[in-house]
Amino acid sequence: MPLPAPQSSWIPLKSLSARFAANIQALNSRYPEVADALRSLSPAQKYCISPAVDHIQLGVEGIVGTAPMQLPHSVPPSVAKNLIQRLYPSAQCHQPALICGEDMGWLWNGIYALPCHTPAMPGHKPPLYFLIRDIERLWVMLHLHDWQNLLADSRVRLFAGDDAFERFRNSLLTDTVCPWPRLSVQVDAAMWNGQPSLDEILAGATEHANQRYNRQTEQFRLAYSGATPRSIADLLASGRPLKVLGITSRFTTFLQYSMRDWLAAFERLGHQTRLMIEQQDHEVCNSLSTAIDCADFKPDLVVIIDHYRAELGGIPDQVPLVMWVQDALPNIYRRQAAAAQGPLDYAMGFNKLDLVHEYGYPADRFMSAVIGCDEVRFAPQALSPSEAAEFACDVSFVSHASTPADVLLQSDIDRAGSREAARLLRDVYEQLRAVYQEGGFVTEAVQIRRMIDRALMQTKTSIAEEQMPKLVDLFSHRINNALFRHQSLNWLAEMGVDLRLYGRGWEKHPTLSRFARGNADNKSQLSLIYQASRISLHVSPHGAVHQRLMEGLSCGGFFLVRYCPGDLLERSYQTLWNGCVSRRIVSDSQLKSCSEPLITRAIAHCAQILQHDPFLRNHPFIDELRASAQGGYIRSAGTIFGEDYDAVVYDSAVELREKVTRFLTDEDERNRIAQSMRAVAVARFSYTATTRRLLGFMAEDLASRDRQKAAA
Repeated sequence: MPLPAPQSSWIPLKSLSARFAANIQALNSRYPEVADALRSLSPAQKYCISPAVDHIQLGVEGIVGTAPMQLPHSVPPSVAKNLIQRLYPSAQCHQPALICGEDMGWLWNGIYALPCHTPAMPGHKPPLYFLIRDIERLWVMLHLHDWQNLLADSRVRLFAGDDAFERFRNSLLTDTVCPWPRLSVQVDAAMWNGQPSLDEILAGATEHANQRYNRQTEQFRLAYSGATPRSIADLLASGRPLKVLGITSRFTTFLQYSMRDWLAAFERLGHQTRLMIEQQDHEVCNSLSTAIDCADFKPDLVVIIDHYRAELGGIPDQVPLVMWVQDALPNIYRRQAAAAQGPLDYAMGFNKLDLVHEYGYPADRFMSAVIGCDEVRFAPQALSPSEAAEFACDVSFVSHASTPADVLLQSDIDRAGSREAARLLRDVYEQLRAVYQEGGFVTEAVQIRRMIDRALMQTKTSIAEEQMPKLVDLFSHRINNALFRHQSLNWLAEMGVDLRLYGRGWEKHPTLSRFARGNADNKSQLSLIYQASRISLHVSPHGAVHQRLMEGLSCGGFFLVRYCPGDLLERSYQTLWNGCVSRRIVSDSQLKSCSEPLITRAIAHCAQILQHDPFLRNHPFIDELRASAQGGYIRSAGTIFGEDYDAVVYDSAVELREKVTRFLTDEDERNRIAQSMRAVAVARFSYTATTRRLLGFMAEDLASRDRQKAAA
């Protein structure tokens, strides 16, 4: 029974009607039936509240002239806080939760207010299942809390009324992309007393999903019963419109944009596309949702980036699938991934030979390719006077690699936390820095590894061999990357030209901050910067075959390129492969024994660039030459752009300053080279060109298989 309240100041709940109305409006956007029920509700009692220091007391008005009666609270703020700490000890929401019942809203409020943290899916917000049986209690809470954001947020799954729990259970069977709760709190035992347990509920939902999935795959078998390698090859080669399904994730920005650009290329070639992606931050696609999309769209081809068929599930076995390998990720670079490749699974990417020879990917279904550029988004356009005034400059450089090498080093020393590690890291760094102080550079990982080996001897320290790749990566991809890029910028800084640096963090650089111009928006500004700059720089120790350069060339920009030995490697590869073909050389032993001066010079040049004997790789060198030729020599800028590359490359401070001075005044030559390099970039590296080549590659492979079968 309610207890008499002490004499204090009580506020009628109806005085908070404006807050209630705002909450109802937000609720109506997602649950209009619940909003209508609350809007028309006539509460059985007249409620009032009494604010206290650490909580709000709810009461009901009694006989006129008497104090309101206090109502008991099962989950006051202190209890709610303890429950939240038990659910989420890190004070971050990392898993979906089921909260069955509520008292005054403190529990729902506190959980919703937690910051979300899901490292595997940056930006994902785990769904929250909020259940309440008593509609009148929900009516009370909507007077107390400003829940406009909570009620309108799609991650909040609200179930209200006597059948709330059953509707929650049914939602697990019908909503295929909303992750199920893994944590739970029972506030209202009358609604759910823990039987069946949450694990039992989820097990039943899993069985239902599996049955639905199996029915779907059986439908695929019937729908694609006529698919054969010959019929698929004919379809790919026919030029008839294909139905192409692209699968990506909302929680990876770069791959999301890459997939949209790729599908746009299919559309330019006349094909119909569909993008499968989470529509809300709380959703996660899975094998069942994939199967449902495939059943609805009936694709002729499925394309994904950095994932393969067996990882996803739900894709018909009878439909060819292409994985574009754009990053060296552990889910791809492993033998299990290669073993999972089926007869209609294709791969494309930059590192074909390593994936084929070291991990076992099928060579005949792997097409060499680099990350494409969107030739429509990055197309030349007339600049307005205001755009020209804002972005015009002598030289521009776009990169987020603004942190100085010594700052990166110190950060890793601090993380290492030991004197031995600090000595080792500093020794390697000093070796690297000495190279750059002399005007030199480092581009090959094997050079970094030799410096580490020397540092290990000099500092008399040791590390486990399995830790070596991580250490090499630290110096080659971060510290050396900074030294390499900043070297050119410091050379330019001394010239007095109008230099502009775009990207995060340049305003903090100790010597280059005066050139910082903030971030460059990829969609709206990047193309303008490339076009308005008389000269743009491409500076990377990993070579000039990079999406950023291709995009800049595509929109008509003129670039000077920092020399990397690897950018000339395939010139020697081309010489060697032509020699192998003309002399019928088919093995490494034959190639090594050849005494033809042209061949021996080319081999020596390869060894000089690679910094090791090319015959001591994990795969035959002749396979490297063959793959390079089959891919069209797309990995080395010197081969791709020919004489234009020779005209724009620089190898020293003197050469950079000479070419900057010359090209700033020679507009005609700048335009000629820019147009020539643009034509190559669009013809060979646009998404449209790569997609056209891919369809031909697949059609030829499938037709070849059919011919071999017929011959057998």
